[in-house]
Amino acid sequence: MKSRGTKPAESLEHAIQELKTIEACLKPTRYFRSEIAETKTYIKQLELESQKYKLT
Repeated sequence: MKSRGTKPAESLEHAIQELKTIEACLKPTRYFRSEIAETKTYIKQLELESQKYKLT
């Protein structure tokens, strides 16, 4: 997840935005309920991790 020249918090924010975009694309269909739930879990985990970096 580390990129050259990018702070961990910035990388996490980018990953969160990408996951939210994926979630938005999956929402119109009912067939991806488990994938949407899993994506939301990842988003929450990354947001918590991002907050840790912002506090330091």
